[in-house]
Amino acid sequence: MDADLDSTDLKNLYPGWHIWRGVSDLMYARLLRSSPPVVVTAPDMVRLAARIEDYRKYGRAGRP
Repeated sequence: MDADLDSTDLKNLYPGWHIWRGVSDLMYARLLRSSPPVVVTAPDMVRLAARIEDYRKYGRAGRP
């Protein structure tokens, strides 16, 4: 992943996800229309993208 990712880049890569930066500067992504709600967090955009990819591949935010 490119270290210069921003939230617009991630929104384009993952259109089904709502991505935002929290007040603690932690990055969040929520899978839209999921039940139960799916939310992943990370300290930066690159790790957030990796966590989204993990969820897409494994059905959870961490590697097996």
